Amino acid sequence: MFPFLSTRAPRSSSFFDHRPTLLFLIFGRRAILSSALFWQSILYPPIFVRLIDASLIFLFSWHSHNITFTQKLAAYAHLYSFASTKSVVHWFQIMRSGRFVMYDDDLYTPVLRPGNQSPRSGYRPARFPTRNIATNIVILYGDTDSLVDIDAMRLELPEHRLDIRCLRGYEHLDVLWGKNVHVDVIPQVTRALLQHCEKPEMIRNITDVFGTKANFLHPDAAFGCGSADGLENGSTSDYATSTDA
Repeated sequence: MFPFLSTRAPRSSSFFDHRPTLLFLIFGRRAILSSALFWQSILYPPIFVRLIDASLIFLFSWHSHNITFTQKLAAYAHLYSFASTKSVVHWFQIMRSGRFVMYDDDLYTPVLRPGNQSPRSGYRPARFPTRNIATNIVILYGDTDSLVDIDAMRLELPEHRLDIRCLRGYEHLDVLWGKNVHVDVIPQVTRALLQHCEKPEMIRNITDVFGTKANFLHPDAAFGCGSADGLENGSTSDYATSTDA
C-alpha cells in the first residue's frame, strides 16, 4: 500500500539531492526530528494538525482533503516515527536513484541516476534482488500521490507476480486514513489475503468486519472500474472515483 520510489514534488526533490553528510550534520545520527514530540506536547491539537497539514503541502503537495479533521486529530498524534537519520538517508538514496538500492556507506559518493557520470568509474550501489521475489505482490496506490512513479516501480519488480491497483483521487496518507478506506481499500486488502494465502480459513470472514454489503463489492470496485448501480454491484464512494487532486 502507498509505495514510493520517486517523487513528482519539486520541493521534496531538492532534499533528495543533498549528500548524506549534510543531513547527518543537520539532524545528527540518532532519531530524526525527535523534537517533534516536544512540539506535539505543548501545542493545542488543532494547531498541531494545521502545522502538519502545512508541512505536508509544502514538502509533498498533499492536501489531505479526503481525511476528516477528526481523523487528523486522532492520527497525526501517531505520525511521528523514531526512525534514525540513516534510515531517512537510505530512503533519499532510493528516491534519487529510482531503484531499490542498498544503503551506500560511502558518504561522499552520491547515488547514481541513470546516465549520470560516476565519481568513481564503474561504481554503483548494490541493488536489492527484487526480481527474485517469489510471492504475489498486490500494490494499492493513489493516482494523486506525488511520491509514486508506478512505471519505475513496475520495472523494479517481477512483472508476472504483480497486481497493481490504482485508487483514483487518493493521496499518500489517504490510503491509510481516508474517510472511505473501509469501502475502497480494506476490502481489497482482505480479498487479496484470502486469494493468495495458503490457509484462507485462518482469515476472518470479511462480513464480520464490514457487514454483508462488503462481501458483494466487485474486485475492481475500489478502483473506479465498476459499472453497475449500487454498492452491491460494484460501485464505490465518490471519493474513490474522483479525479480531483
